[in-house]
Amino acid sequence: MNSLCITTLVDKRYWEYVELFTWCCKRAYPEYDVKILKKEELFPGYPDRGYTTNALRFLTGAAPYEGYSFIYITDIDIMILREKPTLLNFHQMDMRGCFSNSIRGSSNKFSFKNETWTGHESLSGLHFCSREWFDHIEPQAKKYRELLKTAEVGRGFDGHMLYKMCKELGWPIPGKKKLIKRHHGIHLGTFRLWGEGKPLINRPERAGVPMSKDSADSAIRKRVKPWKINRWLKIMADPEYAAIKKRIHNTEILGILKKLEDFCLCQCQAPAS
Repeated sequence: MNSLCITTLVDKRYWEYVELFTWCCKRAYPEYDVKILKKEELFPGYPDRGYTTNALRFLTGAAPYEGYSFIYITDIDIMILREKPTLLNFHQMDMRGCFSNSIRGSSNKFSFKNETWTGHESLSGLHFCSREWFDHIEPQAKKYRELLKTAEVGRGFDGHMLYKMCKELGWPIPGKKKLIKRHHGIHLGTFRLWGEGKPLINRPERAGVPMSKDSADSAIRKRVKPWKINRWLKIMADPEYAAIKKRIHNTEILGILKKLEDFCLCQCQAPAS
């Protein structure tokens, strides 16, 4: 039995991330398998909305993961980098029952229809679990699959759904852990709105509140530590990375990669403080 499958569910809008994501995973952890599930194949007829896809990635059931002991569900725009302890070992040490995850910070605010909640009532969307987890949650998963067929859901619903499923099963809810350990790599989405003239990131980005460039740069550096910069510089020097980029035609993805590359080069050249 293979130990770990790194996976996510992708709709057609994000398919151009797949090759780079898979390559980064295998470059970091050749001993793990990578499986990208297509939303259109597993959930035909469901609304074609990004937040719906985000939630459905946790509701696939165990069938796609036959033969695996553990599954790590992540975002398609998080480029996995090897760590110590490894992704598998870190989460095995962290597991509570049959899953490993973390609540979000209390400053995160979400709403869906007439319900509002904070990050303390929401798990991260990056979820490590045993294959048996899918069997345990199936009654709850069936309920939410029915809901998602017709309901429009918003940002953060997937994490709140995970939280509520665990609560309904009477499982202990884990406390908040550092974001750095949840990403296990570089989140390209961090750079989506970062840059000259529009230095926005994360919560200020969501609220439309500009940050100063220094504040935005500082926030980026907290997420992209020096060891990650060094790893990405090595990736940039790999001919296969250049070849993959040539096969990407999505201008947003290419723009984000350019921002990441510029950031890494700038930090590499900056004098030590």
